[in-house]
Amino acid sequence: MHTVKGETQSIAREINRKLVIDLLRKHELSCTDMAGILNLSHTAIAKILRELESYEIIVSSNKVISNGAGRRKLNYALNVDVGIVVVVNYAQKQLLVVDIKGNILYRTTMEPVEKINISYINETITLIKDVLNQRFSKSQLLSICIATIGMVHPETNEFIYALNIEDYRNINLRKIFKEHFDTEICVKNDINLALLGEKQAGYLAANYTNGIAVYIEDSVGSGLMLNKGLYEGSRGFAGEIGLFTYETGERLEKLVSCKTIMQKLNQSGPKKYTDFDDVANDYINGNPLVEQIVNDSVVVLAKSFKNILELLDLDIIVLTGMITKLGYKYLEQIRNFIAQYEYLSCEIVFSKLGNEVINIGAINEGITMGINKIIEDRKCSISA
Repeated sequence: MHTVKGETQSIAREINRKLVIDLLRKHELSCTDMAGILNLSHTAIAKILRELESYEIIVSSNKVISNGAGRRKLNYALNVDVGIVVVVNYAQKQLLVVDIKGNILYRTTMEPVEKINISYINETITLIKDVLNQRFSKSQLLSICIATIGMVHPETNEFIYALNIEDYRNINLRKIFKEHFDTEICVKNDINLALLGEKQAGYLAANYTNGIAVYIEDSVGSGLMLNKGLYEGSRGFAGEIGLFTYETGERLEKLVSCKTIMQKLNQSGPKKYTDFDDVANDYINGNPLVEQIVNDSVVVLAKSFKNILELLDLDIIVLTGMITKLGYKYLEQIRNFIAQYEYLSCEIVFSKLGNEVINIGAINEGITMGINKIIEDRKCSISA
């Protein structure tokens, strides 16, 4: 297990508490174990554990283990009975219910629609209520995290731009859900949550300071990590590289997306593609027309990455989404293009989290928000 450095300043207590919770989401551990992993004193960890235990967020696991020196260590675990978190993934039309360890207790697929409207949102709310009443009536709802396509202002939760949501200027998802659920609710752009998923369990969880997660399917979007944190910009739409405009007047997503590649193939050759898996298979097997059209898109994407690297000097680019089906040959072309510029040094990889990356980010965000709410509520009840 690798060492994660904790902060010893009192102002960083919340950070250290989150580090402890993150460890306990993965393992049952003793106070001594956590102190060693986080490079914090036994006293500091013990204080955090006492606090979390008083709020019923953690429990002693009843596994007392000898350390070989005549002493016995008491392990701690997250209390999965403390409550549940709901994830609404509008990007992939999924609804999940998880416990505070991130275990998926329930998952269903929502009806696919071309555009989300207020009726669809109300149907989602009805679905959540039904699921909670029928399956989780005895569980406390700690939070709801909503992953949505579009630019969302980080403070007001208002949509700035969302073509896949009908009448988006008059829709505020947080306000709508808050009318029905007395719990913490957050609304985040799906690709920003994908980046948080990468930070939690993917390549960005490693020792990188600055990076970008680029999601390519029917459209193109990205999330930015700067100085180890999610960077959303002043109004919440930093990273919208799919809207970059090129000499032809076309946007990047109209030049490199999976949808565009399929459209160009269907316009140029006798074979009609309806599934990107077929495109990927023909590309990997060397179909000349498919190679030509994919390679044209690679050049455009690689040039865009070059410009981004020259602006931001990133450590890593993580590609995710359906585009990863094109495999190593596609990835290597991007790497080779960037390698021409000796002053650029950046790892370029495919995500190892697959289609779960948005859910992982949303689950983590929901759990963090839910636990913070428990702590806040318990403190208020103690002081009252």
